[in-house]
Amino acid sequence: MQIISFQHAFDRWQAQQLTDAEMAVIAFLLMGHATKGERFAQKKLLENILTKEIHLMQILETAAFRGVKSKVRTMLTNWLKGTWELKLITYIPKPIDVLIAQTQNTRYVTMMSQPQYWASPVLTKENAFHFLCHDLEHGYQFWNDFHTEQVGFNRELLTIYQQGELKVLESEPFKARLHYLLSDMNTHPQHSLQFLEALWTDYFQACGLRGIELNTQIEFKMRSFLSYNKANLALSHNKEVIHEAFM
Repeated sequence: MQIISFQHAFDRWQAQQLTDAEMAVIAFLLMGHATKGERFAQKKLLENILTKEIHLMQILETAAFRGVKSKVRTMLTNWLKGTWELKLITYIPKPIDVLIAQTQNTRYVTMMSQPQYWASPVLTKENAFHFLCHDLEHGYQFWNDFHTEQVGFNRELLTIYQQGELKVLESEPFKARLHYLLSDMNTHPQHSLQFLEALWTDYFQACGLRGIELNTQIEFKMRSFLSYNKANLALSHNKEVIHEAFM
């Protein structure tokens, strides 16, 4: 596979001559080189990336990438093997779109292809390379950490969202936390439930509720959120109970 430039690879990807996984690996290598130079990887590897026929899997399995978490390499390797599936896009999706993708057993990875983003911030990340790595880390957490439970939780969350139960949380100062729950909280459902409960607590306290009235509203919201009894969940930290609830 001869890679002359990012644009050459990008054109091949758009023509469906490269898979999403292949394009993501190439973007990772070339963006990393453009951003970090020889601090990113060994000089010989960089020469192979830019000028020679490269074998993507071999590079991922043997090269050392400085300043990159191992989660990124693991995610790219499994994606390239077809073990884990992600969807490569060139824009930043809305939180609800990320949630929908996760209910469908995948996640988005954003590759900002415009050159200006290679050296300028993308949302809270330093540049396009760091944003790409951030999405790949979340992909790893989605697939490696309680994957089945996450998918089940996200399906419950999407149902409640579509029913309008979370609409009041779309306002400030709750919106950012809700969007984080919808799109970036790749963890065990128990932690997500605790996060949502804390969000409802802050909302109802902002509405002036206290004491029994506050607890009643929170309990109602949390019980209406899930298809199983939250009281049982609160009494147990047994992950098998949570696993069965979301199967």
